[in-house]
Amino acid sequence: MLVINGRTNTVVATIPVGGRTYWIATDPQTHMVYVQDWRRSSTQVAVIDGRTNTVVARIPENGLYSLGITVNPLTNTIYVAGTSVGGVLVINGRTNKIVAIVPGTGGDQRIAADPQANTIYADVPDADGPGYLQVINGRTNTVTATISSASQGIYPEGIATDPLTHFVYTANFGGNDVMVINGRTSKIVGFVPVGTNPNGVAADPSANRVYVTNIFSHSLSVLAGSA
Repeated sequence: MLVINGRTNTVVATIPVGGRTYWIATDPQTHMVYVQDWRRSSTQVAVIDGRTNTVVARIPENGLYSLGITVNPLTNTIYVAGTSVGGVLVINGRTNKIVAIVPGTGGDQRIAADPQANTIYADVPDADGPGYLQVINGRTNTVTATISSASQGIYPEGIATDPLTHFVYTANFGGNDVMVINGRTSKIVGFVPVGTNPNGVAADPSANRVYVTNIFSHSLSVLAGSA
């Protein structure tokens, strides 16, 4: 894993993790970094101390396949999308232990947290039919809503939240657009056209901008966020 200095945009360290590293999330409060480390026998979350750039713990995921990880820095809790482990994993950042598996989840591939609302959003592409999002209450670790579209089929991929406006943005891979969700109501408020097969989404809350990668148009879309 590479460590890049954001001021100089240069690589300052390489951290040996061990397996195949995929998804990554950080906690700006504790400076811990969480990396999904895929191995032949299982998948782990490698915990890296960002101050020393060393692996300080490994958390078994009890499954072979997962595709997303996010952190709520206000509660020091990590969430792992549970594609093959029976549901979304909830990890205590203080103990590095799994404390819950959210019931009613499973098949989730991307995941994002709204720290201020203590709400987690996990998307389920569902290749056999229309996809949907699950809304998880971070206090109770329960699914409180399922978001789907009656007007068009969706295949949600990347997902990002804006904790200042509580809007959620999800790349609709098959629809070539971004689904916009009002996090206060868990309702879809619009679809914004972007490039071909959008996949990754990131939000800049301070600038109220959303950035979307489009795989097959080899482009990046910049959206003005919802107010």
